[in-house]
Parts: sequence; structure tokens; C-alpha cells
Amino acid sequence: MTTPLPTTRRSLRKIALLLLPPFLLLLFLSILATQFAELGTAKELLSLTSFVILLSFSALAFNWCRVPTSFTPETLLIVIYQAGVDFFIASLLALVSTFFAWLQMSPLPQTKLLQILGFWLHWIFLFLSLGLFVFAALDLVRISKVIGNGRK
Repeated sequence: MTTPLPTTRRSLRKIALLLLPPFLLLLFLSILATQFAELGTAKELLSLTSFVILLSFSALAFNWCRVPTSFTPETLLIVIYQAGVDFFIASLLALVSTFFAWLQMSPLPQTKLLQILGFWLHWIFLFLSLGLFVFAALDLVRISKVIGNGRK
């Protein structure tokens, strides 16, 4: 059995969980906009580190889904596990997206068709990666609300 959280901590958690979803969506949109603006320069916003960060989120979710059902109900653990899978897939998509961004900046000669193809493949993989990340993160925020309110 767990001890109840102090009121201040519970209030801060509720405020944070209320503010997180809209700001995660805002972050998603601003990353896409910034990435589009910086795609032609050498200062890419999303690089190989995005792969590592998303992989870390995956590890977090996989470790969370291993807690006993006395802490988190099994139905929620399944959703947490699925979020971990989504984070893992998103990390691989980010890695492939980074490859296509780097390919566009490579010194190797490229035809106009290859540059256009690389541009669109970068965007497709980036959009899929960020989309999966946002949906999985929102699932974890929703579950945190349920667990934080003491409902199972």
C-alpha cells in the first residue's frame, strides 16, 4: 500500500498534468516549423540526439510497465507498454529521418530528383516519428493523471 501524497505535491502534479498536453502539441508544431526553416542549413534542429532521447522515453515506458499491479492496474500497464513500443518505433523513425537530412547535406553529387526525394523522405519520417512520440507521451500523461488521482 502506498502512502498518500502531500496536498501541495498533488496540486503541483495536477497543474503540471493539465498544462503538459497543450504544450506538447505546441512543441510538436514548433519543431516541425523550425525544422522546415533550418532544413537547408547546416544547423539541423533534430539530429542523432533525438534518436537517443526517444529511445530513453522507450526505456522509461518499458520499465514503468514492469511495476507490480498493486501500483498500476494491468489495463494501464498494457497502455504503458504500447507507449514504449511507440517510443521505440519513433526513435528508429527519427534515426532514418536524420539520415535523409544528412544525405541532403553530403558532399556527394546528387541529382535534383534525389534531393527532392531525400527532402520528402526526411519529412515523412520526421512527421511519423514526432506523431508517434506525441501520442505516446499524451498516453503517459493521461495515465499519470489517473494514477495521480488515486483511481485505478
